[in-house]
Amino acid sequence: MDEVHAIPNDRLPISGEVTLNGSPLKNGDITFSSDPGAEVVSGAKILDGKFKIEKAQGLPAGSYLVTVSSLSGSSAPSGDAMNHPSEFHELVAPEFNQKTKLKAEVKQGSGNQFQFDVTGPQ
Repeated sequence: MDEVHAIPNDRLPISGEVTLNGSPLKNGDITFSSDPGAEVVSGAKILDGKFKIEKAQGLPAGSYLVTVSSLSGSSAPSGDAMNHPSEFHELVAPEFNQKTKLKAEVKQGSGNQFQFDVTGPQ
C-alpha cells in the first residue's frame, strides 16, 4: 500500500481590532508575514475596525510582521487603480505598512486576538 504524506493542518484562526488615531478603522487590509524566506503570509479585510482570518487561511504558530493599509480617494474603475495611483492616498502611516514594525506572536492554544493601534501619516 502506498503511503500518502499529508501536510499537517497546523493553521490557527486569527482575529482582532484595528484603530486609526483612536477610532475603529472603517476599511482596509491587514497582512501577517513570516520572516523573509519562510514565505508564510495570510491576511484579511478590515471592516469597521474588525478583522478575522478563519482557520483554513490562518497561520501556524510563530512570529509575524503585520502591515495595515487603508486607501482613500476617488474610485477608479475596477482593476484600473494601478493606472491612476495619484487618485488614492494611504491613510495609515508608513511605519505600519511599508516600513512596519508591528509584530504579532501567534500561539497554539491561545485565542490569537490582536489589537493594533495605528496612526495616519504626519
